[in-house]
Amino acid sequence: MKIAVIGATGKAGRLIAREAAKRGIEVTAVTRPASVQRLDGNYKVIAKDLFELTGEDVKGFDAVVDAFGTDFAKPGSEYLHVSVMEHLISIMEPLPEVRLLVV
Repeated sequence: MKIAVIGATGKAGRLIAREAAKRGIEVTAVTRPASVQRLDGNYKVIAKDLFELTGEDVKGFDAVVDAFGTDFAKPGSEYLHVSVMEHLISIMEPLPEVRLLVV
């Protein structure tokens, strides 16, 4: 099984990626280029801003795990969750074989 974990350097994403790899799942971390050095596992990496992801980037995965989160110290950015979902739906709609899991 192959999964992509969006937000693999965040609180939930880091744990999800780690546990999936421990269970023998092939994990690709999706993270901003500036956050790649914060990865705590040996994963394949897609270093892109989430809003730059395309259908081609997620094609071929069995599942994409959206563990995107906003900074608790910066209230007022909660609207980004809606924007992220709209973007992910638009790029994944033509890929019915790829499951989208949202944390």
